[in-house]
Amino acid sequence: MRTFSLTLATLLLCAACGAGDANRIVSKKPSQQQPGWQPSTVLLEGYHPSAVALDSEHVYAVVAPFTKSAAEGVSGIAAIGRETATARQRQLARYLLRSTPELLPDHMAGVHLAGGALYWLNGLTVMKTAVSTGETRAISPSGSLTTAFWGKTLYTFNHNNERKLLAIDTVTGTATELAVLDLAIFGLAADAHAVYLMTARPAGLWRFDLASKKPELLHAAASPRGQISWMVPFASPPDSTAGRFTGLYFVERDPASNVSRLMRLLLSGGTVTDMKVASVDGESPAAYGDSSLFYFSLEKKNPFDPAWALNRLSLDSPAPERIASGTTGPRSVVAGGGAVFWSDLRAIYSRVISGGAGGS
Repeated sequence: MRTFSLTLATLLLCAACGAGDANRIVSKKPSQQQPGWQPSTVLLEGYHPSAVALDSEHVYAVVAPFTKSAAEGVSGIAAIGRETATARQRQLARYLLRSTPELLPDHMAGVHLAGGALYWLNGLTVMKTAVSTGETRAISPSGSLTTAFWGKTLYTFNHNNERKLLAIDTVTGTATELAVLDLAIFGLAADAHAVYLMTARPAGLWRFDLASKKPELLHAAASPRGQISWMVPFASPPDSTAGRFTGLYFVERDPASNVSRLMRLLLSGGTVTDMKVASVDGESPAAYGDSSLFYFSLEKKNPFDPAWALNRLSLDSPAPERIASGTTGPRSVVAGGGAVFWSDLRAIYSRVISGGAGGS
């Protein structure tokens, strides 16, 4: 199948287009240069893109998240058709938001898709952008880099270094203080019943019960100097229908041995299992979709000639499946609807996953 890629530079050509086409991304044939990851389809070529969310038709990306790029008109949030093989699908690629130096999505913070809108951070202000129209407005001034989303509620921690766990109603913008937590929290996840906390010093995983407003330690790193790099929740029936997570995947690193391990914590019973996969890269992102964990492994650790692999670990399979290999460091990954999308500094890539249309 012939594939097409999209470039941010061609967006500048739209200055001569009609008003209705001002935000259209103009497609072109892919360059003859070998893609950074194989096998894959290149969906978007541009500066520092991050695939942040997806629905049935689009992948949403933060592109060129820098003040200089905003001044040049090539920074913002883009909606890209999940497939780019037909003219109609290429027309689905457009800017939802063109950044300005005063309105610039923070690419270090989470971007959440819910109810037909993207929620993102501009400074410490939570913003809402409608995916159908691109209409953008401020929701709350109480944002932070550490966020999670469930239903219509955005959870944040440590706004203004206050160590407060806040619940922001995205309809009214009201921020409610849930608790002051004396924990070094740098990761959040949320379901209908709890907020899950990833902490450092000491490294651990916690569950904050939304009914009792109390935190509970779920797992502490085995080494006193241990580190937890990332946390990815997953849900399978009947938990998914009840609005609760089944468990958490996470990477635990022992600095003394410099060994990182991919672990799985089941919330019912608290069982922790070492998944015994090779070379998991805790510095790279991970995502869950279609009943599978997608994560990166560092295959070659030579700083002058590194290599990574994107892997899929299904809930019903004991061994991971290699999806793609690349020599440029990954910076984002999202998955669902039978495909996985990831990015490096140069492009956003995609790959259709066999037997993967479904799951939470």
